[in-house]
Amino acid sequence: MDLHSARIAIVGLGYVGLPLAVEFGKLRPVVGFDINPHRIAELQAGRDSTLEVEPDHLAAAKHLQFASDPAALAGCQVFIVTVPTPVDQANRPDLTPLVKASETVGRALKRGDVVVYESTVYPGATEEVCVPVLEKTSGLHFNTDFFCGYSPERINPGDKEHRLPTIKKVTSGSTPEVADAVDAAPRGRLIRDSEEPVRDAVGRFRTQLFQRAMQQKVNAAEAAFPPSAQRQQWPANAAQGPSSDQLPDQ
Repeated sequence: MDLHSARIAIVGLGYVGLPLAVEFGKLRPVVGFDINPHRIAELQAGRDSTLEVEPDHLAAAKHLQFASDPAALAGCQVFIVTVPTPVDQANRPDLTPLVKASETVGRALKRGDVVVYESTVYPGATEEVCVPVLEKTSGLHFNTDFFCGYSPERINPGDKEHRLPTIKKVTSGSTPEVADAVDAAPRGRLIRDSEEPVRDAVGRFRTQLFQRAMQQKVNAAEAAFPPSAQRQQWPANAAQGPSSDQLPDQ
């Protein structure tokens, strides 16, 4: 699977989606989609109210098309979902924006398309929540007709030093082939050097976890038996048991 020539849609143009759309738009045709027409109007006028993207960078994205009409998604083959995932009053994740975005993408989904989620979600949400919505809306079958990927966003709002092209990303795919394709593209030349395939990241995490666990055991042992502690010495014949004259009378 090669996604380098695929047309990309960024769904959700907040502080995560807009920088991504702008960077892609400097290199290749991309649709920046948002349901808020006022947001689209300000971006078309060269202004970003989130202050994440400067006007000169917006102007440099010559291949970026902004749209609030879902019909603009029809010609895309890769959909990157970057909508917010707020929490409710009980601090539970509100997946309504994610579900609505999945419904919008599902109506534009075709055989061979790939949907990549960057929205922050709990483990399993992509397959348990998003994929069923995509299947129901599109009438297509997951991992047969369409595929999914996940690459959690790492944007730190307001951070002007660590920008999208330099932030290390973890990528994944619903099949090994899709995982490789998502890792290689659509990022391509954009931030390939700062990506890390999920299989490598998991291996690195397991190694670090093991090392930390072992270090904790060493630290605990040193705290319990410090080198300077004087340990009680057993008599030389302790291993042989008591002598006959130490035994109680019968």
